[in-house]
Amino acid sequence: MVAPFYGELFSHPSAWSAERQAEFSADLCRLLIVCNIAWMAVEIPFWRAFFTKWLPECQMPGRRELSGRILDQESVKVLDNMKEKVKDHFGTGQCDGWKNINKTSIIGTMVNVEYEPYILNTIDVSALPKTATELLKLVFGEIKYMTETLKIKVTAWCTDASGESASMRRLLIQKMPSIIVVDCWAHQVRCTSLARA
Repeated sequence: MVAPFYGELFSHPSAWSAERQAEFSADLCRLLIVCNIAWMAVEIPFWRAFFTKWLPECQMPGRRELSGRILDQESVKVLDNMKEKVKDHFGTGQCDGWKNINKTSIIGTMVNVEYEPYILNTIDVSALPKTATELLKLVFGEIKYMTETLKIKVTAWCTDASGESASMRRLLIQKMPSIIVVDCWAHQVRCTSLARA
């Protein structure tokens, strides 16, 4: 018997239940993210033929469905899980900036609760001035999100030792005297290592 070529279609037995199909789609979405596979892969004829051959009862979602509705549903699950774990706990917020592959200025924020880090946001700040005042606005927004939405008791904020970060920390302590502000020790160790090299 001659094996079918990759573009051939295979017969479809009875389809999965809606619940099983939803679970498959969610798992596929997570798999693509974890393996850093582009959404477009699910539209490649060989991909579809492979799944049609080995899992003929599943309906392969398209890239728009995976990167839209299904990803949105998974994001809600992750956020709900995070809210449950961090609610009414003490947390330390932190932010750091970098440039991505496209040279876009990004600031990432996260919170550490009960020794567990949770990523909050990544914000494109390319169009904003790199000042302590702008960084303070961003940090206030993140603290508001952490306290009002996630119900975290924010006790400290950590940043790198850049000029605008140091100035922002001084402004933050003036506005919120109950919060502890610190330099990131990982940045300090890295700078010390470079200075000695």
